[in-house]
Amino acid sequence: MMTRNIDKLTIVLPFFGDGGMERAMINLCEGFLARQISVDLVLLRKGYGTLASEIPSGVKVIEFGAKNYYQAFFKYYNYLKNSKADGIISLATPTNLICIAGKLSSREKIKLLVSTQVTVTSDGPKGLIKRILRKFIYRLYNFADVAHAASLGVAEDLVSFGVNKGKIKVIYNPVVSPKILEMSQQEPPHEWFRQKEVPIVLGIGRLVAQKDFFTLLRAFALARKEKNMRLAILGEGPDREALIRLSQELGITSDFVLLGFSNNPYSYLKRASLFILSSAWEGFGNVLAEAIALGTPAVSTDCPHGPREILENGKYGKLVGVGDFINLSTAILETLVQPPSSDFLQKGAERFTIEKVTEEYLNVFTEKINGK
Repeated sequence: MMTRNIDKLTIVLPFFGDGGMERAMINLCEGFLARQISVDLVLLRKGYGTLASEIPSGVKVIEFGAKNYYQAFFKYYNYLKNSKADGIISLATPTNLICIAGKLSSREKIKLLVSTQVTVTSDGPKGLIKRILRKFIYRLYNFADVAHAASLGVAEDLVSFGVNKGKIKVIYNPVVSPKILEMSQQEPPHEWFRQKEVPIVLGIGRLVAQKDFFTLLRAFALARKEKNMRLAILGEGPDREALIRLSQELGITSDFVLLGFSNNPYSYLKRASLFILSSAWEGFGNVLAEAIALGTPAVSTDCPHGPREILENGKYGKLVGVGDFINLSTAILETLVQPPSSDFLQKGAERFTIEKVTEEYLNVFTEKINGK
């Protein structure tokens, strides 16, 4: 065991929303606090989603309220000079660049880990000039002490954009905790989940293009012709009305429901017959790891990046092509007929526990602090 010299860590986010990134950071905060490490959570801008209520009470939240990147930089610079942190974890590209600029200009010896949670190649501007600009931006990550990638696929993306391979550290997100196991025991409010006779297929995520719930609806409509089942989606977003229209066109409205955002998706996830991740791209896919952690069978698109690693090339759930609703329909039917056991799935999720992931982060910071 390496000698630890870590008393305080800081996590920097643009704001605190309701996404998987924020859920992962809540869990990481709990992991640090459990090891008697104090944590500052720095938010560059104003903005809290409902998940903010789950930030551990021991975390000190510092909101800059910056109106632009310039303000954010100067406020962060001043924070850095007085923070007395041993390490910084920053997330999201603009935030990462601000933290890199702070590191270079302040000459503080605080170790900086910049995190990439979403695949670089899929989630960004298209076109040659913009691609060249992004390559320049990501090369700046070489000035951080560590470039964290949420999956091996994201790490490969970063290398392709000029990040030194030796700077990159892959650490999966901490999604498995006693808390989600406890929350999963609560009874979900929707009546479908209290009934056992009809299988429920579940999707979770923001109603946006990235999650591609349109493919899920088309796959469900095909599968439903062969077997009685229902489809529920947890989440909110701009695609809501378009999804409702598609459900009407497909004739599935009696067996389809949009449940909106929930602070406790785990109660639904635990009781679903099958979880589907239909995304066009990810970076890791937190909810897919959460599904198998709760013992719920899962099927996913083989999107860049994360699902193939979480499901270990199909060992823990079927993988289908992005946008391939025909094969997704087949995978739904096959998995409902012959689902893997809950114990088998939960064993596969042990890679994503808070304890394991927290230890990996601390090992990285310890190595850097000790000059390795």
